Order: sequence, then C-alpha cells, then structure tokens
Amino acid sequence: MHPIPIKPQGSKIDRMATQAAKIEAGHVYLPKDAPWLAEFLSELLSFPNGRHDDQVDSVSQFLLWLQQSYPSYVCYSPIIVRPGVSYYELY
Repeated sequence: MHPIPIKPQGSKIDRMATQAAKIEAGHVYLPKDAPWLAEFLSELLSFPNGRHDDQVDSVSQFLLWLQQSYPSYVCYSPIIVRPGVSYYELY
C-alpha cells in the first residue's frame, strides 16, 4: 500500500478542531503498552501550544480520511486497531 497524497484544508488547529468530537466522544483508543504512547499523548495534550504538532496533524488527517472512507464505521464504533489488545481511551 502506498501513501495517499492529500492537500490539507485550513490550519492544523482547524483540522484538529473538526475531529475533536470523535476524541471527546470516546471513539479513539490507543494501545496501552505502546512504547510511543507517552510521547504521543504529550504531543496531543500540549497541542496547540506544544513544541511539536506533526503527530497531531497526522491524527486529524487520519480521522478525516477514515470518516470519508468508512462513514458508518466512524459514526457508530470506536477506532480499534487490533482486537484483544489492551487499549487506552484517548479522552
């Protein structure tokens, strides 16, 4: 599978604001034992005032892509990567 090029619309803050409801509704889960989790959460939780924001922007663009590609999935189910893995609810 190859990356899908997209031209983002609006600022990083605008893009994340449009996806924040999914996080606030508890539809985004992350693997609890991921070695990258602490750094990832730090970046997300410090946005937009943190030093880095590339992962935040990737999350917002992924959630938009998922919404456009699988609209009913996003509306009715949490995002889960692998069944059977212990997850951390993002919100």
